[in-house]
Amino acid sequence: MDINKDDILSGTEVSEETTVTEDVTEIPVTESITEDMTEEVVSEEVTSTLDVSQDDIDDEMLKYGAYSEDDASEDTETVEETAPVRKPVVQKTIIIATVAILVAAIVLSSVVLIYNAFFKPGISGAYVLSEAPDSGTYFVFDKDGNVSMDGGGIRYFGTYEMQEVEGIDVITSDFYFIASYGGQAAVTFSDNKQVMTFAFPAGTLEFVKTKLPELKVDPKNITHASADELGITEPNIVDGIVGTWTEEMYGTYTFNADGTGTYLSEYSFSEYMGYGLGMEYKFKYTVYEDEILITLDYYGGQKEDGSFAYYLDKGNLVLNGVGYTKVDK
Repeated sequence: MDINKDDILSGTEVSEETTVTEDVTEIPVTESITEDMTEEVVSEEVTSTLDVSQDDIDDEMLKYGAYSEDDASEDTETVEETAPVRKPVVQKTIIIATVAILVAAIVLSSVVLIYNAFFKPGISGAYVLSEAPDSGTYFVFDKDGNVSMDGGGIRYFGTYEMQEVEGIDVITSDFYFIASYGGQAAVTFSDNKQVMTFAFPAGTLEFVKTKLPELKVDPKNITHASADELGITEPNIVDGIVGTWTEEMYGTYTFNADGTGTYLSEYSFSEYMGYGLGMEYKFKYTVYEDEILITLDYYGGQKEDGSFAYYLDKGNLVLNGVGYTKVDK
């Protein structure tokens, strides 16, 4: 089958005043207190913010049996000999500043994610060339880095990468359509994001965003030119060829029982040509004697015919002299 590819185009201030509140806790002066701090906080006479004397407090405590007279005397001596120790100051300003930085980082990260997800121009989608919008050839880019030039019955495919270079979105690909223009281009969009321009060193290509149409293949509608000549009006399916058949160099054919089929050639790069591509055909077929008649339908309404001489040999399908091995599924 000979298909012409050319048809597809800091801290908080601390008060120096130290007062004793209602309860005085026995905390011995430790070595961690500096001499200056000790001078500030240790005094020979402990003051009270209460209007009653310590003796009054002790009498009341004795009245209710809180402690004995010996305990009261001992506690009074202890209070006179010790002084409260000022606790280390928590650096609230530093903590607040750190939290503020973390919150700002989270907010900034969220803004970037939202921008990339909803506002940054995306290359994914289906496009037609602005100079040939009715050609029936669609250029499809997906979010996973796959690109194809899709005409319906024939689809050529490859991969691409997007990166930002000095604030400019740049596409790089060795897929033959892009590689033939230099393989790398600056990508820009119109204000409404519907027009995408590739600026190559050798020139520019302008794409208009559109919707990929559905390809309808009706195998019951025999349109092959040879079938017309032979008077074939209904598809003839041979059970022996139904299935998927592959050959390492020539690719994989699938013939379905409903009269549809596909051909797939995996992506490969040619050092000699300087580009790479993969191919996929979608067709309908019918069998007549020792031939398989194939018809490809295109988005633009065109059709293309092809045929194979075939026979089955020891479980292999031979197409135009090339043996294909059946794939178990």
